[in-house]
Amino acid sequence: DERYGAGRTMYVRTTALATNLAVHFKLGRENAAAWVTTLDKGQPVAGATVRVSGCDGKEVAMATTDAKGLAMLSGVSPEAPNCNSDDDYNSPAYFVSARAKDAAGVEDLAFTWSDWQRGIEPWRFNVPTSLQPEPDVVAHTIFDRTLLRAGETVSMKHLIRTQTRQGFGLPADAPDTLVITHVGSGQQFKQALAWRKTGTGGQSAENTFAIPPAAKLGVYNVELRSAKDGAQRGEGEEGDGDDRGSRSFSTGMFRVEEFRLPVLEGRIAPGEKKPLVGVTAVPTDVQINYVSGGGAANLPVRVSAMTRGKSLNFADYDSFSFSPPRKQEGQASASQDTRVIADKLPLTLDRNGAGKLTIDKVPPTKATPRELLIEATYSDPNGEVQTIRSVQTLWPAAVVVGLKTEGWVSTDKKLKFQALALDLTGKPVADAKVEVNAVARITTTSRKRMVGGFYTYDNKTEVKPLGTVCSGKSDARGLVLCESQLKEAGQVELVATATDKDGRASKAASTVWVTKQGELWFGGEDHDRIDVLPEKKAYQPGEVAKFQVRSPFRFATALVAVEREGIIDAQVVQLNGQDPTISLQVKPEWGPNVYVSVLALR
Repeated sequence: DERYGAGRTMYVRTTALATNLAVHFKLGRENAAAWVTTLDKGQPVAGATVRVSGCDGKEVAMATTDAKGLAMLSGVSPEAPNCNSDDDYNSPAYFVSARAKDAAGVEDLAFTWSDWQRGIEPWRFNVPTSLQPEPDVVAHTIFDRTLLRAGETVSMKHLIRTQTRQGFGLPADAPDTLVITHVGSGQQFKQALAWRKTGTGGQSAENTFAIPPAAKLGVYNVELRSAKDGAQRGEGEEGDGDDRGSRSFSTGMFRVEEFRLPVLEGRIAPGEKKPLVGVTAVPTDVQINYVSGGGAANLPVRVSAMTRGKSLNFADYDSFSFSPPRKQEGQASASQDTRVIADKLPLTLDRNGAGKLTIDKVPPTKATPRELLIEATYSDPNGEVQTIRSVQTLWPAAVVVGLKTEGWVSTDKKLKFQALALDLTGKPVADAKVEVNAVARITTTSRKRMVGGFYTYDNKTEVKPLGTVCSGKSDARGLVLCESQLKEAGQVELVATATDKDGRASKAASTVWVTKQGELWFGGEDHDRIDVLPEKKAYQPGEVAKFQVRSPFRFATALVAVEREGIIDAQVVQLNGQDPTISLQVKPEWGPNVYVSVLALR
């Protein structure tokens, strides 16, 4: 406003709360929890009174914190009351306050709003979340088979459950209509659903559908609906796909096609049942029988074989790399090196429908495993040509090696990494000889000016061996713990080699970046998320689950919560940067799955 001149003063009002308390609030579908701690030391506060209020000031829940500073709250809806007007854009939230007396007997106060979650929003943690107050409902249809011909009958069994804090429950109101829709034409068939209780306390429904003789070929979707949903949308309309809100569930599909049933069935496999380790020839057995019984005597068969690259992974060791070392420039990688080693070799079966032949010229498997694909082709009496196949693994050694490294390290720091020795079934191997070598790859790029003002770039990669950086024998866990200082900056490939008792070697590689800077600064991020890494993906009741907490603090007090539709269990632990791990005893009632969260304070 020009009336006040350029030298006017603007005043801003603010309010500050002088307190030594902090309130942390977790809101779930079936319950909630508040954790009260001190601001100066981050320690739990026992005996604090916690009150949850709506935006209108009405009390929703009240509780007192225990020795862990934790107050469990029930009766708190996941949907906070809304006091906003049409012009107000603030989201509904709960007001959570805590009152406690300090050591001097002075009463202290702190509060938080349930929507004060910037930086720790649920969507940041890559886990499924739901903000609806009603339980999530899941439904599934089990088919007797999913490939049929027109005129046949498909049998179906439908299951429906709600997801609760106790695991699974039954919905209060289940769908009452089965809708079968042909994909493409939209033609629909409807049947009534009759739900019944099972002996184990569950709930299921069964239906049979006689496919019309003139039915359209293709895919048919199976959907469970409520009759009122169909009346609201119209009989020919589809649901919106949101299972939680529309009471409409897509539970499976089957195909209707024209096909002939085979008269013959068979198998092809190596003659020996033991693993194919370091082989150059594979004796192969072929057996073809009539479906009704008896061997296909004197049947002519053509056998082909091919080798190709294989990607290894083991469920319990998904953080380890089993990838092969990089090839030199101009060489095909292992995944691209596909070779036909047998092409339509003739074979005539004996009177029992059996035949034997040897696949020769199997290329030696060096360093990394490969796949052997064997196929047998024959004419079926139904007029079609049938093919049976078998996929086997060609192992370079009786031991498999893996490597786990950090993403980067500086030249003045030591790199910590782990080598792993497993048998061919993925079990740890003790006392296996393991050696890790380092290879630096230095890429030099030069720009050249061409006629017309254009530029071309020439890349030259120099490979520089850095020698052995770690060696030893694996322990009972199959691990070799390594620590080495890499002086060569740039991209360094670590190649692990494990040797079995016969001297055969298996290799795996992983890449690490080495920088000359003493410390790298990646810049701050706009969130306070930390990662919690489990030692393995699945646990049995009674086992001890171990987690690594990627905390930015050297020392911290942490609230560890086991969650599913709310808080199932919680405990307060102390985290140490030297060993930032937590352990939880897995309880039977945690099945089928739970989420573990860690809130760290300092």
